[in-house]
Amino acid sequence: MPTASTKVRLGILPMGTMNVFARELGIPPKIKTAWQIILAGAEKQIDVGKVEFLHSNRAARYFVQMAGIGLDARAIELVNLRLKQYVGPLAYIVALIKAMREPHPEIKATLENSHYTAQFVLIGNGQRYGGSYRVFPEANLTDGQLDLCLFHRVNFYWVLVSGLKLLLTGKVGRNNVTRVKTNTLYITSNIRVPVQVDGEAAGELPVRISVIPRMLRVLVPPSH
Repeated sequence: MPTASTKVRLGILPMGTMNVFARELGIPPKIKTAWQIILAGAEKQIDVGKVEFLHSNRAARYFVQMAGIGLDARAIELVNLRLKQYVGPLAYIVALIKAMREPHPEIKATLENSHYTAQFVLIGNGQRYGGSYRVFPEANLTDGQLDLCLFHRVNFYWVLVSGLKLLLTGKVGRNNVTRVKTNTLYITSNIRVPVQVDGEAAGELPVRISVIPRMLRVLVPPSH
């Protein structure tokens, strides 16, 4: 990873399914335009999230945009990659429905002197999630903090209502969620709960999640 202490800088070409990080940086979807941004060389130093797996030999993982614990991480595990080739993001909807049919265990989050319980946790370094949706409206890539959404209960009704609200307004409702900022937290559960980082399956609980301020040098539009 090109850190702030090196001369290496990260350029982004939006060639993924959702390109959430590119959207966060204001990089347009056209590859030619994104390449011109790289050539222009405007730089920004941003924070990076770090996930350490406490009860396994799995190496630490890093994320630039967001991480998820519980429902969305399980859906990512269940995505049919062949189906994804044909229908793109719709494959995640199919996987989400499958994940919803499974139990949603209690997740415990500890930060500083506070303790929370939830069934689904999202951690934002940037504001966006799942495309252009600003699930973490107060997040900032350079503030040295992570923004948490702790969803207390997960069921089909909540997913349907929250999904519609997200599609129509680009925002997450205030019900069933606790929001908090932190730079370090521990997340545990009594049974297996999966973890995803930047949309990729990464491991399972328990984990320690922290932020490394201004770690990464990225190339951005001059006006960003």
